[in-house]
Amino acid sequence: MASPTLYQLTPQRSFQGDLQSLNQATSESIRLDAQRDMNTKILRVRAHMKDSEQKQAQEDKEIEDLVNKVFKEELLSELSKLVKSNLLEQLDALVDKEVQAKLPEYLAQNHLDTIRTQMSEFQRLEQENGNAESISWNGALPLDRAATVRPLVNSKGEVSPRFPRTLGEFFDLTEDTVVGLLHYYGHEDVIAPHGSREKNVNAFMRICGIRYMVRRRSCP
Repeated sequence: MASPTLYQLTPQRSFQGDLQSLNQATSESIRLDAQRDMNTKILRVRAHMKDSEQKQAQEDKEIEDLVNKVFKEELLSELSKLVKSNLLEQLDALVDKEVQAKLPEYLAQNHLDTIRTQMSEFQRLEQENGNAESISWNGALPLDRAATVRPLVNSKGEVSPRFPRTLGEFFDLTEDTVVGLLHYYGHEDVIAPHGSREKNVNAFMRICGIRYMVRRRSCP
């Protein structure tokens, strides 16, 4: 009776072992499939990131190239202008020098003197015309401290750096400044004695065509 019992138990243990092996194989297969799927996804993500980085790098390089191109073109353009301007100035100076040196060979001294006198007179008339236009402009200014005043030029064709730019700056001129301006523009004859700021300011405003006057405030 013992032998049949042993015979029946043996197939049951074999089946359980096979089932366990099958489960292990299945689990391993599932794990490997999941690992392969995960690796594939990781590779795709890496490839996408690499493509994005390359695309971004290409775009950055294109922007950098464009900026460099524009910068170089503008720089070369400005340098070209400076070089041309400098060359033209040098050529003008050279031509003037050569003309001045050669003129005596073709014109008598009295003719040269006449030409220089006429040129000086032309420059003077040109300056006076410019001053007349400024005086006319200034004479029509409204009583507004912010109104822009047109400057005058002196006998050398120069504008004083201290010339007031607005009507308000004219009204606020100090005595020292206005006296200096009268000297600069050759009107020393109208300068009032020290302590006469208002008289000197009014005199300079009349010279510049301004029709307003400043008055000394009386003490209460």
